[in-house]
Amino acid sequence: MGFQQLQGFFKMYWSEAYGRLLAVKPEDHFELTAGPEGYLVKMHTGSTKVSLEMNKSYLIKRTVFESPQISGVATLGFAAGEDGLLRLRSVDQIIDMGSTKMVVNTAFDYQRVGAYDIPQHLRMALPGSFSFDYTLSGCEVGGDGAASTLKN
Repeated sequence: MGFQQLQGFFKMYWSEAYGRLLAVKPEDHFELTAGPEGYLVKMHTGSTKVSLEMNKSYLIKRTVFESPQISGVATLGFAAGEDGLLRLRSVDQIIDMGSTKMVVNTAFDYQRVGAYDIPQHLRMALPGSFSFDYTLSGCEVGGDGAASTLKN
């Protein structure tokens, strides 16, 4: 079970911390609006809709994902590292899958591995139920940069 949890965490982490949240194709609908609190980006492709809420400094605060099978809301928490750069530190998600609703709170801190900051301590919690704590140690980054792999 632990391996599957970590695998799920890293799928979410790489896309939200370093990846592209929106893979926009020319035929997709894309809309950016400004409001008093910041900006709202909406896009949809087919029956899937995604929106990002950003503050006035373009910091993503919340994402919403909707499809016929699953929908979810994620609130993102960022904090500055020792170098002053903002890093994703927490993700609180509410996921709806038909009649099933799941709440997952994830928090983590970082360690330096080569030229990269990667998660070190990770807590995944289902509020009122379970929490799982992981420490990633002895990690290495291998590959040629573009095709780097994380080994633990």
